[in-house]
Amino acid sequence: MKKTIALSIALALSTSAFASEMTHADKSGHTIHIGISKLSGDLSDISDDSVFSLGYDYTTKTGVIIGGYYMPELLSVSASYMGVGATLESSVLGIYSGYQFDNNIRLTAGLSFTYSEAEIATAYASASDDETNVGIMVGVDYLFNEKFLLGTRLSTHDVGGVDGTTIGLNAGYKF
Repeated sequence: MKKTIALSIALALSTSAFASEMTHADKSGHTIHIGISKLSGDLSDISDDSVFSLGYDYTTKTGVIIGGYYMPELLSVSASYMGVGATLESSVLGIYSGYQFDNNIRLTAGLSFTYSEAEIATAYASASDDETNVGIMVGVDYLFNEKFLLGTRLSTHDVGGVDGTTIGLNAGYKF
């Protein structure tokens, strides 16, 4: 009798656990997104341009997000005076992880790696230097109809000791 009751309880628990697992929606999929960001902080004194970005992420069945983005031209400025030219170029590669909730809100956080290269040249010689600095990134997205993504991302950057932030708007598609 005790074995029958124990077996019945074990069967009931395993059935409800299996049924509970079946009620969660499958959140898996690939997302591609594009975005446009605006520089703020001290970096906006160097360049007031808008920054374009491309991104990709994968969402697992349980809602864990792993992804990255690339800003090919955070800064691109040049100047010359009396035969001396100077250029500064900078790009960003970011990686992040996050979670997609059942209500289709997605929260992400990660690192932004800002690569910068500066060069000074004359007719006789040139010198250049490059550096990579690490910043942080946070983002909030929403999936409309579980397919169309609209979100925002905030990233911090350091270019040669000058700090700045990009705040952007992203749009994408999840398939």
